[in-house]
Amino acid sequence: MDTIRAVAHMASEHADRNDPVRVSENARLPEAVRKRLSDRSTAIGDARIAVPAGHAISALHDMGMRPADDRATQIRLAAAIDRTAAMQPPPRDMVTSIMRDYMLQEAAAARMAGTGSLDPLAAVSDPASSRSSLDAASRLKQMSGIQAHLIFDRASLPDMVAIASGRFDAITGGNTAFAVSSQLRLSADAIMTQRPAEASVTGAKGPSTPEKGLQMTREAITR
Repeated sequence: MDTIRAVAHMASEHADRNDPVRVSENARLPEAVRKRLSDRSTAIGDARIAVPAGHAISALHDMGMRPADDRATQIRLAAAIDRTAAMQPPPRDMVTSIMRDYMLQEAAAARMAGTGSLDPLAAVSDPASSRSSLDAASRLKQMSGIQAHLIFDRASLPDMVAIASGRFDAITGGNTAFAVSSQLRLSADAIMTQRPAEASVTGAKGPSTPEKGLQMTREAITR
């Protein structure tokens, strides 16, 4: 969960700088997070990914997604950062890569909500976020020509849960995994990137049912 924590603190500092009235309990980084940010052997500790991550946080803040307070935003953004950091060779535009990944997750959540299913991160979403007005699928297309429906139309519900949770490594459908990797230009290694704190909860295989996927996602969040 270190990347999620680091994202939360980076976003909190960004919000404090842009809103002097905002009182934040996280304005000062705990020592553990400070070490994480300065450890160049970890993804977000490397300036090559930390700087683009900061730009992505700023963009999401401007979109009203409240990265400083919205746990769902933090989880999805951290997953996108981890995957972008795992890409070899690194993408030329890391900010766009992170935002494409993040927007795909939001588009999956919106697609699920639109078909009567529950966004797996709904329980930790901040009601004050602009999620209901965010047209993530449209932003994806504007950003890079990616058409989300090419991924979602044949995806099973468990795979949609995996995408909306930021857990691309839990996608079980071969066609869906291929569509995600090709649309986002992700390598197999990046697709399988899994945060250590989640690995002990979810294991190597994806959820067998949407309910199980939602349960495992909640367990990972609360660890």
